[in-house]
Amino acid sequence: MFGDPNVVVICIDCLRTDFLSEEYADSPFLNEKRENGAFFSNMHATATTTTPCVASILTGNYSEANGVNSHHNVSLDPDLYTLAEVFGSEGYDTYAMVTGPIIEDTGLDRGFDRFWYRDRNENLVGNWRETAIRRVRRLTEPYFLYFHLWELHGPIEVPEPYDHREYGSFTAPHARKYSRMLSALDRGLEAFCAALPENTIVAFTGDHGEHLTGWERPVYRYLRRLRDYLRYTRPTDLRPVERAVNRLHRAVARPRIADHFLEAGHGHTVFDVETNVPFVLSSPRERGETVDTLVRQIDIFPTVLEEAGLPIPRTSGGESLLPASEIEHRNAYVRACGPPHVLGHSVMRAVRTPDYKYVEYPERGWSPEVYRFDDDPEEHRSLSDDELAAELAEMLPAERLTDQERLDVDDLLRDLGYL
Repeated sequence: MFGDPNVVVICIDCLRTDFLSEEYADSPFLNEKRENGAFFSNMHATATTTTPCVASILTGNYSEANGVNSHHNVSLDPDLYTLAEVFGSEGYDTYAMVTGPIIEDTGLDRGFDRFWYRDRNENLVGNWRETAIRRVRRLTEPYFLYFHLWELHGPIEVPEPYDHREYGSFTAPHARKYSRMLSALDRGLEAFCAALPENTIVAFTGDHGEHLTGWERPVYRYLRRLRDYLRYTRPTDLRPVERAVNRLHRAVARPRIADHFLEAGHGHTVFDVETNVPFVLSSPRERGETVDTLVRQIDIFPTVLEEAGLPIPRTSGGESLLPASEIEHRNAYVRACGPPHVLGHSVMRAVRTPDYKYVEYPERGWSPEVYRFDDDPEEHRSLSDDELAAELAEMLPAERLTDQERLDVDDLLRDLGYL
């Protein structure tokens, strides 16, 4: 290709694809990377919770194969190669700068020569930026770096210079904070990436998306508490009511972004606003391609290796996205692990095709749902079509999750805002 390139995978927690493809934030640096690189706009996450998503990025496999089911239920399969192990076996030094729930106890540190874990408040929009830049300048080349960022994860505190309308003008409070923080993060990313050697491949992605419009509204908080009590404690099937409320909110409030009003954050559902994450491959080989083909998060693993000119292990369940112009749609499998204090490992499972989404509830006795994107892109109206539902159900993986070691991470999750 062009020697031994350095490779950096930057995962921005909670990054939605539409905030990279639309002008919701002021993000000239990310826009430039998207326009000059290969931008995959229709990638879908393995889950809507961080730890399983990162495990899929680093192993190229779904949870059923890699053993990372949720924040709590984790045992990384020793027979799978991680990205760090592959790069290390090819003579690379391997590093990780991580935060959030990506602690060493998850096993996701496997193969890294250095695994730097930091507090969630140490980020690229604050004083820690200079630390990150100094650290990356001292790395031994060629290197592989996994860099996990927490700035867009709630609760968001926007730096004062960016807490202005030109950096995000949403009326919904959390969507406004999200867009303004992305604007601030864009500058931090530009400064960080400027410190990378010229011969560096950089991949930008998100672990999962985020619901934004309901957060911090008083009426929402009341409805959400009532809904959560009935949904999780009783449990009561409120889905027809939830869909009606979401349709009403769309008709009355007319939000600029796709969303479900009765949701906030992530982890609870498998709708596109939580699953659709961007993937941008930026390297000295400029492409200028936008690819709308349906692809999967597990495809990042082989794609990064192929771009670096390295062999792809047989343990990878994903397929390379290169050359981007030749790929075909790949049905995506997605799970919602749910809030860890009340639910199990798969409160929802779904298969996403180019035209439909099939959703089932393995830990509830509820009927499945089917959504058709042509006339319902926001997934507000479930179809009544048993034959189609049965056909789509056959596309779910035959493998099932196996119970793994339970990590004692409640204190960490409480600090991170999950509990």
